[in-house]
Amino acid sequence: MNKQLQLFFFLTLFLTGSTQAVEIITKRDDLSLSINGRGEFYCGQVVRGTGIESSGPVKFLWNDNAFAGISFQGLYKNKLKLVLGINAEMKFSWPMEMTLSQTKTAQPIVYIDESYGNYNVKGDLNRLDVTAGYFLYKYNPDVRNLGEYLFRSATYPAYIITAFDFPMARLLGLKISHSFLDMCLTQDLILSSETVFYPAMDWSLSYIVNYNIANLGLVNVGAGISLAHLISVYDYTETTGSATSPKFSGAQGNQYLTPSGDTAFYTFKGSKLMVRASIDPLAFVRENNSFFGESDLKLYGELLVIGLKSYPDTTLSGKPNPSY
Repeated sequence: MNKQLQLFFFLTLFLTGSTQAVEIITKRDDLSLSINGRGEFYCGQVVRGTGIESSGPVKFLWNDNAFAGISFQGLYKNKLKLVLGINAEMKFSWPMEMTLSQTKTAQPIVYIDESYGNYNVKGDLNRLDVTAGYFLYKYNPDVRNLGEYLFRSATYPAYIITAFDFPMARLLGLKISHSFLDMCLTQDLILSSETVFYPAMDWSLSYIVNYNIANLGLVNVGAGISLAHLISVYDYTETTGSATSPKFSGAQGNQYLTPSGDTAFYTFKGSKLMVRASIDPLAFVRENNSFFGESDLKLYGELLVIGLKSYPDTTLSGKPNPSY
C-alpha cells in the first residue's frame, strides 16, 4: 500500500435553515417581484487527512462555517427574469497562528451570488432560454456532493474541486438552452469566463446534452464537452514573470522537460469529455408511492476525461511527478 495515501474523514453536524420567499405585490399583473433568503450552519471535525501545502498531516481538526444569502427576483410577462443575489459567509482559518490575529477569529466574506438576466421563448414542444451573467449550473440532477466535474476541474495540471454539499458550478458568461421532443431532450451551449481555475478570465466553450429516454424517467443519459481556456486573454509569447503571461517557473510551475532535455511550458488549454447515466427502477411507481424517497434505489454514474494530451514527467521538483 502506498504510504503517502491519506484517509480523509469528515464527521459533521449540518443544520440548514429553510428557504423563505416573500412575494411583493405589484399593481401590474404582468410583473412579479420576490425576495428569497436562506441560512446554513455546519460544524465538524477532520479526524485524519492531508495537510494544505506544507502544513503537514491533519488530525482531529475542528471547523465551523456559517452562511447566509439573499436574492431579489423580478419576472416580467413570464418571459424576462432578472436576479440579483448576495451571499455572506463566516469562516475560520487553518492553521491558527499566535502571531497572525486574522487566523484566530472568524473572517467574514461577502460576495456576489447568482446575478443574471434570462429570457425564454416557449412553444408547445420546444423552449429556448438565453441567460447572461453570473449563474449556477448543474447538469447532473442525481449527484449530491461528488460529480459535476466538467466545470469543477482543471485540465493542466489536472485536479478537481469538491465543495461540501454544493454539487454545482458558478459560471460567468452566456448560456443558450434548448428543450424539445416534449421537453425530454435538452442541450446547453455555454461560453464562460474562468473565475476559479488558473489562469483566470480565459474563455471556455462547452456543450452539454441530456436525454430522458421516451420521457419515462426510467433511463436518463447525458454527455458533454468543454474546451477549457479555448480563448486566452494572455500572451504566451511573453517570458515568465510578465504580467501578461500565464507561464511561471519553479517546481510548481507549468514547465516540463522535453525528451532532448530542454525546458518547455505546457498550455492550460485542454478538452474535457463527460458522459453520465442514471437508471430508476421505480420510475413507474415512485410518483404514487409515498414509501420510497425521491432517489431510493436509483443507480447513477458519471465519467470524465480531463485533457486528451499527456505531458512528460516534469522532474523539476527533484523527484518524479505524475505526468499531466
